[in-house]
Amino acid sequence: MRLRTIGIMLLILFWSSCGYGITSPTIQLSADEHDFGEIRVGDIVHTAVNVTNSGDTPLTIIKLKSSCGCTTPKISTEKVPSKGSAELRISFDSTGLSAGKKTQTVYVHSDDPAQPVIKVRIFANVIHELALNPSSLIMRIPRSRKQLSFPVKFKNNSASSVALKILKVMGAVERAALRPEKVVGKPGSTTAFHVDLDLVKKENKGLYRGQILLETSHPQESKIVLRCFIKAD
Repeated sequence: MRLRTIGIMLLILFWSSCGYGITSPTIQLSADEHDFGEIRVGDIVHTAVNVTNSGDTPLTIIKLKSSCGCTTPKISTEKVPSKGSAELRISFDSTGLSAGKKTQTVYVHSDDPAQPVIKVRIFANVIHELALNPSSLIMRIPRSRKQLSFPVKFKNNSASSVALKILKVMGAVERAALRPEKVVGKPGSTTAFHVDLDLVKKENKGLYRGQILLETSHPQESKIVLRCFIKAD
């Protein structure tokens, strides 16, 4: 009898060491990344990922976070039953973003003890139809100089004519004007013009920093920011 009892105890210990009787949720994703490819600035694009619980107990989605306010994750349910699934929808809003390749990350926090945080990465190449060259106004000037003029080229890659006008100035820029006053870029063309500006009387340790906000007639790219960096020697 004693040997039998010892044998049963050893068998229980063996089962415990092998993990028998211990259950937990297990999170799995149908994809851990998605590439939207080329999108125009202002576009809002979406994708969906299936979140599956392959474990033996219900899975709880504790919270969702993203690396940028331009990326919004939503899940169809926070409680995923054993062998069940939920849909994770991810929206990417390119409004106001600079041109170029973007990478953002969505963090899914759950009560899976093995993977408490799992990631989904999204990629996009944001394309602008409107561009200024240069995109920033940079110059070295003597301290006595406060009036400046910059040649600028306006590239319009859209299918319609686009007009530019100054909406407001900020920072060290006291006043700004376009020359000619009316700048209109025809479809697929480059238009040359000048930006004339006055600087504030006091600079910050010889450095003027400011911005000129341009308003356009483009339906999606309604604003362009022209940054100014002026060094006074």
